[in-house]
Amino acid sequence: GRQRVNAIPGVEVSASTCCLPLEGGFDLPFDILGRPQGKDPNTGDAGWMNASPGYFATFHIPLRGRDFTDQDTGAAPGVVIINETMAKKWWPKEDPIGQQIVIGKGVGPQFVEPARQIIGVASDIHDGGLNRDPRELMIVPQAQVTDGMTALNAGIAPVAWIVRTHGDPHQYIAAVTEQLRQASGGFP
Repeated sequence: GRQRVNAIPGVEVSASTCCLPLEGGFDLPFDILGRPQGKDPNTGDAGWMNASPGYFATFHIPLRGRDFTDQDTGAAPGVVIINETMAKKWWPKEDPIGQQIVIGKGVGPQFVEPARQIIGVASDIHDGGLNRDPRELMIVPQAQVTDGMTALNAGIAPVAWIVRTHGDPHQYIAAVTEQLRQASGGFP
């Protein structure tokens, strides 16, 4: 879908995501590998969302490290991007890039997944509303979302497409809609 949309003349970049800024989302527990466990079974909780490559570029969200690529598939090693708030809280004196976290342990067997390597730190966004401080946030590539996470997320937030264009974005609605319909095999 992204390649089709990005090929439309006048489209700069596009991405898909479960969760748009200001919409909020849900939290999941995480563990930092190599950290001693306290009395809590998990290191902490943070917001969780997924995004395709291009998400940060589409919204012009500064990112330190690397963005997701089309090579971050379900067959590739698990990766995650965290936000500045999470980085400052859990790695106040070190760089979290290269560290590993396990997301969702203890939530249920359908959420069990291997450790993910932190590949980037994104600038904070107000994902829960303009009147709220940014919360800790973990972003995983859409292509690496487990079936359990997909089922949980489907009831909360359907997939949204974001498109950055040259000029009036309204003139691109028909073309974008048609390319997404073709890419999905005819789904509206």
